[in-house]
Amino acid sequence: MVKDTAKNMVRAIVPLPARKRLSIWVSRLKWVDPDRRNWWAVELIRDFSEKDVNEYHKFLWANHLSYAMTYEATTRFGEENMKESRRSFFSDAAVVLRGLGVDPATQVKSVLEVGCSLGYQLRYMETDLFPSAQRLDGIDIDGYAIESGESYLRKTGSKVRLTRADMESFEAATGGAVYDVIVCTGVLMYLDQASAARLVERLLSHTGRMLAFSGLAS
Repeated sequence: MVKDTAKNMVRAIVPLPARKRLSIWVSRLKWVDPDRRNWWAVELIRDFSEKDVNEYHKFLWANHLSYAMTYEATTRFGEENMKESRRSFFSDAAVVLRGLGVDPATQVKSVLEVGCSLGYQLRYMETDLFPSAQRLDGIDIDGYAIESGESYLRKTGSKVRLTRADMESFEAATGGAVYDVIVCTGVLMYLDQASAARLVERLLSHTGRMLAFSGLAS
């Protein structure tokens, strides 16, 4: 009750731009319990989601806040850390490709992941699904995740390359390339339906063989 009263007062008194800066500042207070600072970082700007859900989620991801804070290289990379639902997703993707007459292991040469975070799924695709791929690109708006993922991947000798970019500007980040396979998992939920539909249409125009999704639009 006290916390609810306090957050409502702050929202009413402090303009949104100032609260966004405060949200980032609170999230960086290492001496504060992680759950507590995460709660405040999100609740300070919760009303932002009602005004513009797309920009709200972009702000959280771009500043590594809320759900983005759970993405760390030590807990995401490695087959043992891959969620069973994603294993099934990639297994199904391989089945679909074979049904199209495409051998995933030898005939997929280029892959793009939109909303790649640290690049751990691209690494999985590189080692377990598309070993002959020569171009494996990932884009994500979370600069922390991109930097951390790049650092991890370079140590493994991976061909995966990550770029910080808004998924709605993926053409500029990829040079307008066409990829054999484009993957987009758990991403469309952060866009409203109209924006998600536009993104899907544009991704299709850059897909050579298969565009694979999981997760619905907001």
